[in-house]
Amino acid sequence: MTINFYRILPINIILILNCFSCKINSQEKNIISTGTIKSLVNGDLMCYVTLIDKNGKENILGASFEICEQENLYLNNEVKLTYELANINDCQSNEPCGKTRQESIITAIEIIGKN
Repeated sequence: MTINFYRILPINIILILNCFSCKINSQEKNIISTGTIKSLVNGDLMCYVTLIDKNGKENILGASFEICEQENLYLNNEVKLTYELANINDCQSNEPCGKTRQESIITAIEIIGKN
């Protein structure tokens, strides 16, 4: 019996793409879009934002380093967050090792309410 891989291959590609799409969509559902910023801290790999969401839950989110440079502007204000995929160093230390991972991080913040 001969298996025709040309018939199987398109189905496999569709299944892989569908699974990838489902994973991205499920991740997007968990992304917090608004809240009040309580702190901004520069870390080794990224800026870390502590945000209180609409349910009063504290969340620690990753952001670009440029976000931490604007601490006085964003602190204690209600904000809307914009995310982008970024390559983050994925090493044991903060020294470059050539390994990265993709992660959605905050790249822009819009103030929607002053406190």
